[in-house]
Amino acid sequence: MYFEGIFNTTAEKRPSTCDFFGFSKLYCGEDYEDPWKKAPWVKKIGDKPLRGVNAGGIFVLEPWITPGLTKWSSELDDQYTYSMKNPKGSPGDLALNIHMESWYNQTDFDQMKRIGLNSVRLPVGWWYWAKEAGVDSTPYTVPDADIMTNMSHPITKFIGMAKQAGLAVMLDLHGVPGSQNGLDNSGVRSNNSNPEVWGYDWIYDENMLKDSTKILVSIAKYIDNLAQNGMDNIIALELVNEPWVFSDMSLVRDWYMKTIPEVRKVINDLPIILHDAFRHTEWGWLTNNWPFEKTYMDTHIYHAFNPDDIASSNPSCDKLKQTIAENIACGYGSMLRYKTCTSLPTFVGEWSLAIDDCMGNIRGQDGSVQFHDFGQCKNLEARVSNSWWNDHKRSFAYRQMQMSERELGWFFWTWKTGYGAEKDPNNANWSFKAAVEAKIIESPLPEMKIKGACNLIVEDGGKC
Repeated sequence: MYFEGIFNTTAEKRPSTCDFFGFSKLYCGEDYEDPWKKAPWVKKIGDKPLRGVNAGGIFVLEPWITPGLTKWSSELDDQYTYSMKNPKGSPGDLALNIHMESWYNQTDFDQMKRIGLNSVRLPVGWWYWAKEAGVDSTPYTVPDADIMTNMSHPITKFIGMAKQAGLAVMLDLHGVPGSQNGLDNSGVRSNNSNPEVWGYDWIYDENMLKDSTKILVSIAKYIDNLAQNGMDNIIALELVNEPWVFSDMSLVRDWYMKTIPEVRKVINDLPIILHDAFRHTEWGWLTNNWPFEKTYMDTHIYHAFNPDDIASSNPSCDKLKQTIAENIACGYGSMLRYKTCTSLPTFVGEWSLAIDDCMGNIRGQDGSVQFHDFGQCKNLEARVSNSWWNDHKRSFAYRQMQMSERELGWFFWTWKTGYGAEKDPNNANWSFKAAVEAKIIESPLPEMKIKGACNLIVEDGGKC
């Protein structure tokens, strides 16, 4: 299990992933072909696969996305510590409220629509619904507006702006009580030096699991309230983002099975999203005789974090690594097809153009989380505005899109960065908006180039 977790972004070598560089395709019957056409939201998004972006860093803080929002440090590195050091009414709390109110505006959503996007995955933290659920959310601070009744709440305004632009929203519970993965993207980073046990405070604590379910029931009530007020563009609810890869997946599955009926007591046909926790083959038997309809699987595919993805130390190695990533992107099509065929219809809820972990403090303050310097960050500036790199990044983007669109579709991580992150040489690898502005991704999205991306041979990147 440990090695499966460490190398989870390398396509597993088994018959299900033998696709001859994307030229062949696993077939498992007509019922599984083009699953996006059968999704309950397909009419709302223009009879297309999901083509979306995540709105990272606005309602769940991640320091690398907004480095200048505050003076981040090893003692202030997530939403929990931000709230502790900036209690209600403090200048820092005011800054956070301004950030939530104004960082995204109607211009963002209108631009998404013009590009050809049809949906937004919106990461949110559990603390926004804690009062409604009767769960203690200390020390997290939240806006004064009541999220259940006040249409001026920043999250509600965000969803409203998306609707005005004609975009659907997938609501994603990015952090649950206790933290499902010990990462800052859950709202609180673990201080345990052993990463294998991150997430244990959630999955092995019955009270945390029950509180998480209560939060999701409250979110379902919120979705229902919005729909009754004409804001009907929420297409699905994701129960939790990225449970820790080393967790017992049968326990994660059991919690999913207990939570879905509770949520559907509020909205009986609400589409539900499960996250696979970066685990693949076992979900086939974990979902055997699955009793729930309108449930779907989210998987996240990155090429930027594991040693076999990122290790390089000179320009030739960097180019070779890039072309390998392009080929692997097409190979992942078989993994996605296998997941849809054996478990649940699948989409890629997060992906990027990064082939290294060099974006700001994405690995934690001072590289404190799992960072190893192979020399992969030495040559970043030389790639910016370089025609070879832009061409291959474009190929990399369209290949990932094509493989995802054979299933349910995709959401890029993330739409934009801010507060100084825009100046990072890796920014266009993580910001869809920046990639479009750099003409790495074309606007509007080119249908035929995406559909044929994996039919093209990738130029050899050279020797390393």
